[in-house]
Amino acid sequence: ALLIAGDFNCELQSSACSTYLRIGRLGRQAGLGGIHGEDSLALPPALLETNEANDVLHPIMEWGRALPDDLVADVAPHPFRRNGMTSAYPPWLGKNDARQHFTYCSEMTRRPVPGLDQIWFSSVTLERVALKRMFVDHLDAWSRDYERSGLNEDATNYLERRREKERKSVLRTGLPDPDCKYPSDHLPIGCIFDWK
Repeated sequence: ALLIAGDFNCELQSSACSTYLRIGRLGRQAGLGGIHGEDSLALPPALLETNEANDVLHPIMEWGRALPDDLVADVAPHPFRRNGMTSAYPPWLGKNDARQHFTYCSEMTRRPVPGLDQIWFSSVTLERVALKRMFVDHLDAWSRDYERSGLNEDATNYLERRREKERKSVLRTGLPDPDCKYPSDHLPIGCIFDWK
């Protein structure tokens, strides 16, 4: 099994790095498909030289800009292509609205970035069982507040409201947050895997 995790400094599945991990190579030899990978297909080099391929070949994107082919033409394929490298985070997470799922939010710009921190795994040997939620009651403080409050509200609803309040607070202040609940400019990530 292979796990790769960390601060990738690129957007989730919308970058050269994500394309390289998922497909195993870059440039024209990487194949056809959208930048989010739902329809990627590796093709033999002879087919990529056709006019039809040129018409439909999507460029590799980096922070919303297409990378010139010459910048990625000489990147060697990685040796883990047969491991089926897959992002632990689904491609749609944060795609439509980065404020709903993000791992980084600068205190300077307050611009959330979905999936700046990533976890990749070999899908041939592992399966993702669960993902860590963005905001969690780590020390049971929210649960204790709920018990002390005597609210006539379902505990699950209360905890969801607290999560939403945390999310909005971080979007308002950026990271690290002034109350030091999140001392880094990145939120913690995590995942649970099981052997296939």
